[in-house]
Amino acid sequence: MAHTVQACGIYARISQDDGTALGVARQIEDCTAEAERRGWPIAEVFTDNDVSATKSKIRPEYERLLAAIESGSIDALIVYDVDRLTRTPTELERFIALADKRRTALASIGGEVDLATPQGRLTARIKGDVARHEVEQMSRRLKRKFQENAKDGKAHGVTPFGYVRERLTDDQGRDAGYREVIEPAQAEAIRELYRLLIAGESLRSLAAYLNDRGFKTGRGNAFAGNTVGNMLRRPRYAGHRTHAKQIVSKGQWEPIITQDTYDQAIAVLTAPGPAHLPRTGTQAPTVRDRLMWPVWDRAAPDHQQSPQTVLRLPWLHEAHTANGTGARGRERIHGSDAVATGRSRRYGR
Repeated sequence: MAHTVQACGIYARISQDDGTALGVARQIEDCTAEAERRGWPIAEVFTDNDVSATKSKIRPEYERLLAAIESGSIDALIVYDVDRLTRTPTELERFIALADKRRTALASIGGEVDLATPQGRLTARIKGDVARHEVEQMSRRLKRKFQENAKDGKAHGVTPFGYVRERLTDDQGRDAGYREVIEPAQAEAIRELYRLLIAGESLRSLAAYLNDRGFKTGRGNAFAGNTVGNMLRRPRYAGHRTHAKQIVSKGQWEPIITQDTYDQAIAVLTAPGPAHLPRTGTQAPTVRDRLMWPVWDRAAPDHQQSPQTVLRLPWLHEAHTANGTGARGRERIHGSDAVATGRSRRYGR
């Protein structure tokens, strides 16, 4: 039996917004008209703009809506459609249980859904299953599209440091997507990072190189060593398009570095050495430890092992002592100097 509504809530949501919020505004307008038609006094409006209902990310306003129902602040709810409320069976069942417990009336623009009756709950579940089916179908189409784009070498995702996005138009001036083009200053910095890495500089010093020159990450933050390490591992800089962590095609953008440079850098970043061995009683090695943990020249007497002693990259120590002389000669890896004499060099000085 229907009860008299004392306080009605409106919930509006849209998954992707173009920045104008017109989608949720239209939903609120239609829901407000429906509330007036029913004579339900509006107590509060809950809006999740540009938020998906299918992902695990929390919807702040939806959670606040549930809290309002639980507390009794509202005893009715109007949505544009049930799929605006939720698109997952688990969430729908949670809402149905709460609405049944608090005797909350639910209405949509397409008609009332009485969750107090088996027929109303069945209607809500059918609508929820249909919405879920649409999501799964859309996901399947998008995955296939992503595979196709990857095979064609089209750029995807966040534009990396070193490139900028340039919009494209067709013959009629209509939007035709975008392409990534080199940003000269950033690209030159990327090339220098690879050179310094191959020459034996630490990831922390590479991050300092970028920060000292005023460069920022895509989020406007300062660079950290692990950020730089992850960045330099990207096959994208050598002109490769990846999909599911696999190289699948040649990218439709100009590479910043050569394949040979990329191969040398990956050899340095993945080289084994003492830094990869467990250290009893201490925490696990950091990225910097693994890449640049210095080994004192074992040929030098103990009293000479000081910060002025020759430092050698862990994976080069065996090569250094292979001739059995222990001499402090200069060694090279992939054609680049890999020994730092004295205190750790910065930026090649």
